[in-house]
Amino acid sequence: MNQVREYPDRKELLKEYEFCQISAQSMEKTIWQTSAVMGVGIIGTFLFIGTRSIENQPPWQVAAIVGAFSFLVSLLWWFMARRWWSVQHAMFMRMRHIEQDLGFHSTRYVTYLDDSSTIPESELKREYVQELQKRSEKNGFFGQGHQRKGVQEILIYFPFIVLAAWGFYTLWLYIN
Repeated sequence: MNQVREYPDRKELLKEYEFCQISAQSMEKTIWQTSAVMGVGIIGTFLFIGTRSIENQPPWQVAAIVGAFSFLVSLLWWFMARRWWSVQHAMFMRMRHIEQDLGFHSTRYVTYLDDSSTIPESELKREYVQELQKRSEKNGFFGQGHQRKGVQEILIYFPFIVLAAWGFYTLWLYIN
């Protein structure tokens, strides 16, 4: 006979929440470690080749090939990191759902700050709501407010910066 399983109890939800938290942290660590290795490798290669004396510079064709390879590696990393971010955000979404079920708010605070209209005024103390709304109104790009732009929105430029740097370097070699 098939029995219908009841929704997980508080203890099971807390255990799942902890699992999601650990998974999200692991993804974050993976993203930053791989970006550091990739960044050091790409920038190091550029500096190693580009800082040689003029007579020791490679032919422009070599620079073009190395530049294209560096761009493709950084773009490949970007696509892998996007997948890791997607998995990480799935964990965050589940954490928000568990928080909703348990009456918690820790990961939902980011959502509240990104869009203050999502703050559930009935569930939080009035002073908490006011503090969230005040911080949400401030732009955090250069100021003390809430930063809305995510890492993905900034790191998407990295492969194209790599491409531009190698492109200018290759052009410089071609001209000289």
